[in-house]
Amino acid sequence: MRILALALILSPLPAVAQNISTAPAPSWKICGQPEVSTHSWNWPSVEASYAKLLKAERFKDVQYTILDDLTLSPNQVDKPVLEKFLEQSRKVLDAGGPCCAQFRIKDMRLTGTYRKRPVLFDGQIDLTDCGPANEKAEQLNELRYAAQAIEFLGRRAVAPAQDAAVRVMADAAARYDRMLFEGFPMFPWEALANSWLWKDRPIKDGPPHNLLVLAHPSLGAEMRTTLSGSNIEPSFAIEPLGWVHYPRARAHKTWYGLSVLTTFRGDMGIGLGGVARFQNFTAGVIWHDDDRDGRPWNSRAHIFIGLDLYQFAGHRLRRYEDFKDRVETAAKETEAAARGALTAPR
Repeated sequence: MRILALALILSPLPAVAQNISTAPAPSWKICGQPEVSTHSWNWPSVEASYAKLLKAERFKDVQYTILDDLTLSPNQVDKPVLEKFLEQSRKVLDAGGPCCAQFRIKDMRLTGTYRKRPVLFDGQIDLTDCGPANEKAEQLNELRYAAQAIEFLGRRAVAPAQDAAVRVMADAAARYDRMLFEGFPMFPWEALANSWLWKDRPIKDGPPHNLLVLAHPSLGAEMRTTLSGSNIEPSFAIEPLGWVHYPRARAHKTWYGLSVLTTFRGDMGIGLGGVARFQNFTAGVIWHDDDRDGRPWNSRAHIFIGLDLYQFAGHRLRRYEDFKDRVETAAKETEAAARGALTAPR
């Protein structure tokens, strides 16, 4: 299975995020009351009430102001419940850490039953404890809306950083895609060796700028000129060991390198030498043991010109199994972060 390039995985994210942000939120019944858009503490109302602060992107100020306004609400009849909400909320906001998973309404399953009940702060506030005559219904309902608003604000505050992370990953995806499918064509054993060399490289840093060449075959021709004339013979070549470099300024669009070279011809023995590479073309010098004395270096040199054999296979046939898991994992982590950042209403 061909590697899933990061660019292909990340490209649907904006559309996914848009669908998430416009999807209706899960509707919990708090003391029998479903979430309604006309409630004075629902997000559109909160957004309108704090429009100036939101326009200035003072999200933390809005969160604290919501807490202050809760203390003035006539619906907050159970002071211990209110104080618990304020205490836990300020603890989260004062910590300045990632916000605000604690404000999501969660399920608590009662022992021995499967009946759900919505709670806040990991069960510290039970939103179904409505009081003997349902007198706490409006209070708990307000806490529901306040918690959702604070969570939305926290998501909106981190959205720019998450968006920047998505852009970094998308850029890395484009460079990986360019290197793997338009750059130096690695055979499976080369992909395996380079995957091992890359294993500690963070995906966000993009593909490496140096690759190992290992037993890389190519086709070419050997030329030799003497006083009696010139001859050109086809040759099959293997680069036992070499190096390929991508200049940083070229964003993995150009590569060059050096390799040890061996060639095989039907009219003489194995040739030994070296070759320089630019893109998919190679040129170098090769020696054959013409006089069979075991010392090829004292024979006349041949000029080798080659073309990368893998180009005949086409980029659609390249397979890089060992990179696939790392790239997919990084893409999924980025998608999850993007989903979280872009769920908040804008």
